[in-house]
Amino acid sequence: MNALHPHSHAAHDIAGLFWWMTGGAFLGLGLVVGLLVLSWFRRKRRAEGPHPGERAGWTVVLAGGVALA
Repeated sequence: MNALHPHSHAAHDIAGLFWWMTGGAFLGLGLVVGLLVLSWFRRKRRAEGPHPGERAGWTVVLAGGVALA
């Protein structure tokens, strides 16, 4: 039983699924890290209006909810 070189058809399918899911997890991690780095560099910016950043926050939350639904 070699996990890196499967011999049966079922083991090959499972290994393929594992690598696709690993790649998706790394893409998700990269997105989260990218957003954290972006927020770090933008932390001292000041928005205009009585509730700075609230509209942008609602937009991100709603867009993320629609994308995940």
